[in-house]
Amino acid sequence: MTNRKSAAGKTRLPATPRDLEIIRAVARHGHMVRKQIQRLYFRRDGEIASDQAACRRLTILTQRECLARTRLPVTRGSGPYVYWPGRAATVALDKEERTLPGRGTRRRRVESIAGLAHALEIVDFYIALKEGLERRGGRIVAWLGEGEARYQFGGHGRRLLFSPDAYCLWAFGMEEGSFFLEWDRGTESMTRLSQKLARYQAYYQVRAHHDHLGEMELRPRLLIVVPDERRERKLVAWMARRLQRGEFAALPTVLVAVREVVFRDVLAPIWHQPGQERGVRLVD
Repeated sequence: MTNRKSAAGKTRLPATPRDLEIIRAVARHGHMVRKQIQRLYFRRDGEIASDQAACRRLTILTQRECLARTRLPVTRGSGPYVYWPGRAATVALDKEERTLPGRGTRRRRVESIAGLAHALEIVDFYIALKEGLERRGGRIVAWLGEGEARYQFGGHGRRLLFSPDAYCLWAFGMEEGSFFLEWDRGTESMTRLSQKLARYQAYYQVRAHHDHLGEMELRPRLLIVVPDERRERKLVAWMARRLQRGEFAALPTVLVAVREVVFRDVLAPIWHQPGQERGVRLVD
């Protein structure tokens, strides 16, 4: 094994390609827990490896400061570890990957239970989508986490910050599609949501996705995942009224679905398009 000191002065490079993939995934998503990492990177012959195998490797990466971790707060017992990039993570990352949000930002977000739950639920969505596509012969071509998907563009005579929760480009058979993800936990008012959609509207009006993503033919849709059916009904009805009045005309197709339903089968006809009655498939 090649020994090499990191900025911390004592950390060695990761030893395996899987180590590098884990560090890059944690950097991309911001935070991950062991079960998520295990589900993605600790498989043998299609089966998930033991908890012990995953824990041993993650402990080594933590000791080498490629990852950092702390316990999730729980009301009883010890919570699972949540991981984020450690001080030596940049040793394992490409130049472009080193521009992801700083470690200090990630550490502060660990202290926000709501913010952490938001981040981890998006990782669960990514895993559900990846596994759902792969079972059907599809794949995720590209995934940008919150830090990577953030983009500044010119609109209405000023610079605007566009900040979706994630971006995905997927392939299924001969088809390709893309979407931006908004993970709604039911805490935002309709006023706040209207402001967010206005930012999306400006983004599409000036065709910023051409420069942002290099997409000339694909026009990313907008997926909004909500916590429950009540929130879904409220949001779909609210958006349908706005669309009928001609507002948000520049928006792409908007699809809304409930979190738990999405986790059961993200590719089923579970998505609701405001103003439409039937369920829509993500890969339609």
